Amino acid sequence: MTPAQRRQHYDAWRVSGMSRTAYARQHGINNKTFWHLCRAFSADDARGPAPADNRPAILPVTLSVSDTATLKLQCACVTASPAGIAAIIRELNLC
Repeated sequence: MTPAQRRQHYDAWRVSGMSRTAYARQHGINNKTFWHLCRAFSADDARGPAPADNRPAILPVTLSVSDTATLKLQCACVTASPAGIAAIIRELNLC
């Protein structure tokens, strides 16, 4: 069986709604052979298409420092300096 025929059988099985065993039996394919064939193609499909370029993408990144922090509570949201947020948390721990 050529690679193209294997792929055709795999694709036909996927849309057939049949079990692997039933499809293999109907088409005269050894059950274990068909199981391995399906396993190989499903692994290939899970990986998705091969990237056009194997080099990792390099994206420009800009980092900035913020002098504020946000504390999100169930009924409120407070934006303040990190020291201010720490003070609010200390006060809440006293409740």
